Amino acid sequence: MRLILYCCIFVTLSLAALSQDLLQYEYYFNTDPGVGNGTVRNITGDDSVLVIDSVDLTNLEVGFHRLCFRFKDEDGTWSNSVCRIFNVKSLFVPESPLLTDAEYYINEDPGIRNAIAFDIGSAEQILLIDSVPFADMDYSFHRLCFRFKNEDGAWSNSVCRLFYVNQLSGLVSPMLTDAEYYFNNDPGIGNATAFGFDEEFDIVIIDSIDLSSLEQGFHSFCFRFKNANDVWTSTTCRNFLIDEFIVEEADVVAGEFWLGSDPGMGNAEPIRFVEPGVQAIMFDQAMLDGLEAGVHTIYARTRNSQGVWGAIFSQEFTIDAQGVPVLVYPADMATDVEIIPTTDWNAVPTATSYTVEISTDFVEFEDNIVFSESVAFLTELIISEGVLDTNKTYYWRVNATVGGNATDWSAYYTFKTKDDLVKFVIQLSQGWNMISSNVESDVSSLPSITSAISDKLVIMKDNVGNIYFPQFEIDLIENWDVTQGYQIFMNEAANLNIWGNVINPTQEVISLNAGWNMVSYLRYSNMAPPTALNSMVQAGVLVIVKDNLGNIYYPDFEIDTIELMKPGQGYQMFLLNSFDLTYPAN
Repeated sequence: MRLILYCCIFVTLSLAALSQDLLQYEYYFNTDPGVGNGTVRNITGDDSVLVIDSVDLTNLEVGFHRLCFRFKDEDGTWSNSVCRIFNVKSLFVPESPLLTDAEYYINEDPGIRNAIAFDIGSAEQILLIDSVPFADMDYSFHRLCFRFKNEDGAWSNSVCRLFYVNQLSGLVSPMLTDAEYYFNNDPGIGNATAFGFDEEFDIVIIDSIDLSSLEQGFHSFCFRFKNANDVWTSTTCRNFLIDEFIVEEADVVAGEFWLGSDPGMGNAEPIRFVEPGVQAIMFDQAMLDGLEAGVHTIYARTRNSQGVWGAIFSQEFTIDAQGVPVLVYPADMATDVEIIPTTDWNAVPTATSYTVEISTDFVEFEDNIVFSESVAFLTELIISEGVLDTNKTYYWRVNATVGGNATDWSAYYTFKTKDDLVKFVIQLSQGWNMISSNVESDVSSLPSITSAISDKLVIMKDNVGNIYFPQFEIDLIENWDVTQGYQIFMNEAANLNIWGNVINPTQEVISLNAGWNMVSYLRYSNMAPPTALNSMVQAGVLVIVKDNLGNIYYPDFEIDTIELMKPGQGYQMFLLNSFDLTYPAN
């Protein structure tokens, strides 16, 4: 294999700024060999010296180094040394295209040769997806990483790709073990009416359902499934209408219905017969979408055993805005509610959107509204930071939109927020920021914590490369970890307010790994890095610390351009070995 050395130094010196009579310069790495004992180079008559062209890096080990240089004038006098810190990295470049082994892992790297091997054969293209058991993964985002080994026994770097394992509602699969259904109101998972399926998992739902006890009118039919891991799918619902038609012929064996224009005999939707003269019409959801509230007409006809179709029946039906949401959280008379709560309510059948309102007065509700927002289809909504105050009583309600019309408002519920929270303000500039918090947030989810700046936040990354990308609804970080630092990119400056409880830094252990870590600063006052990180320095594990602006603390070379570690800032730290960090007391 071949090693390519990359370093981060690029030094151009103007000779005019030093002297017009410089004859030589010398450089050395790390340890000063003494004046005149370094690697000496002559200076030509040029106005500048490109030091990097003269420096031989090939014998340096991978890691951090110090490059120092000084100049000699025509009188034989040497200047003081000027030093720069740089890092040499190793990049593997295979000299042979022949690959012999390959392995992959999901999310966490178990180490070279400890991942899952897969066959690469002699093909020029490798279809890795055939080797990955996606069926056993959680329904969420994952990271697939793979690497290869060549005939010299050298492994490549890992290459990773993000993917999503999706859960399909009503998925027909050999993994399914149970199924249940209900009408209109959800009795809760596991409490609905069970129905079975045969050994081939062919599910004939309609044949398993007793509709005879339902009154005439619109109903909602909902079903869900459970797999062998006791995981239930999401619930799928369909609306249908039960109506009564006078069928004079006794020999009716089938029927069909439609809305709008006649599609032709045998081309409409089939009718389900509950009993002689009464038929159940199962609507596809798309048939009702777009129908405004009001009176509509349904058409139907029946067929006898001889295949003869009868006359067309017509019946009017009404879509109205009946039904209101039932509030779930915050519950009525709830106390100690977060000031960034996620409100939740029960669905209204066929509703296309909901509106949430919060007021400070239940008597004159509309005159004291502090929050009003609509959400399409979902039955939950985050109340953004800045809307609610601590230790205060509020009243909230929800209505639905059905067929273009708003339902009546739900009954209002009252709740009181927590009274012992503090606000920690993190100032974010446009572009990249590296941040942390010394307050344990009252809510943990990133969408809740960042709700007030969601229109300005572009992307957020944690210590291991997980991302929160709200524009594309990607959230691999999920919850804020107070021991971590985070990188966040803003399209404009804003303040991120975190409400919660102040952390005692002496009681919080931050577990750091060998290599790079992005670390929080848990004290609520400034402290110099040599003091704050003294435990790591004494243990000999700390190599370098960097802040968001590129300032560094390099204890081995007594370099400290950070000067003070500050609350709200995150820091990158490179360690030789793993270490448990605890900050000094406030």
